[in-house]
Amino acid sequence: MKNLLYVLTLLLGLLILHGCQKDEIIGENVSDLLWLENKGAQMPILVEGNTASKTFILILHGGPGGSAKVYNETYKALSDPLEKRYAVAYWDQRQAGNTRGHGKLDDLNVETVVGDLELVVGLLRYRYGQDISIFLFGHSWGGYLGNAFLAKNENQAQVKGWIDVAGAHNIWKLTVDGVELMKTVAQDRIDANSSRKKSWEGIRDFADEVDTSVPDEDVTLKVNAKAQEATGLAVSDDLIGSHSPSGKEFLNIFFSDYSLISQFTNTLQTARSDLWQEILDAPLTGKLHDIETPALLIWGEYDFVVSPTLGQEMLDSLGTPDEDKSLHLFNNAGHSPMDADIGKFVDLIIDFVEKYK
Repeated sequence: MKNLLYVLTLLLGLLILHGCQKDEIIGENVSDLLWLENKGAQMPILVEGNTASKTFILILHGGPGGSAKVYNETYKALSDPLEKRYAVAYWDQRQAGNTRGHGKLDDLNVETVVGDLELVVGLLRYRYGQDISIFLFGHSWGGYLGNAFLAKNENQAQVKGWIDVAGAHNIWKLTVDGVELMKTVAQDRIDANSSRKKSWEGIRDFADEVDTSVPDEDVTLKVNAKAQEATGLAVSDDLIGSHSPSGKEFLNIFFSDYSLISQFTNTLQTARSDLWQEILDAPLTGKLHDIETPALLIWGEYDFVVSPTLGQEMLDSLGTPDEDKSLHLFNNAGHSPMDADIGKFVDLIIDFVEKYK
């Protein structure tokens, strides 16, 4: 309770609200742009959909340094059905997406970003009512952020459920296990005489030679880059389904209020920060047993970026009662399992939200 009062007090000095009065932002087809200012960063939160439902899905995008934009504008088959039933909040984190201001690189750390998330949750309650139900949806780095948030103080009381999509809660484990998955799949494709056999041999040779004996940021970044390459090969070999935006969705990327310059600048800033090293040095596996929130975990079978072994570790480690947590492994899927079967992906989310809202 003290934590919530603290957040609401801070909001008085930190919120910049754009839009209508409260009685005009409750409806079935709302588009409401908010700005949260904290420690020099001005972060946009676009809320779209059915705010009258009193149920909100808060997107924690990947990266670090990604954007919530992709889930709103290039995945309409995901956002449209969710926004019809619920409100979806698309938040760009500090030094990410369309975020602006003069945030310091020293503030791009887990403690500050978790603090930002606490303020975002407080803002949603302040704006739409203390009685709303909030579900976190974290993808990749967003999974690390969501778990860090839930493991802190009384934050779990602020959300009804946790949707973790290929979440990176242990950076070194995903590095080591990603190498092993690349090695196994590459050898399978070589044995199958894939038309891209030569390229798969390059993946296998990298996996055989890379040294994963000691946690190292450079190794993690090299493995991440090679995992992206392996993903492209797996798409070409039809192991992974690939989502292609429609013409309208593609145009939305460019013709919107998002600034490509801001996205580019923020990406560079994130690369210069110490955040990668921090999260590498601070795996969250040991804190998962403190999290008792209902959890829906979704992974791809061929996720070279965040191996599905992390999904199993999370399922085993969460303090959530067994009946309130589940892991769903998508075949023909990589790091974005929604690409393989977006209809099934949406159905899982809706069923989960309906059960716990």
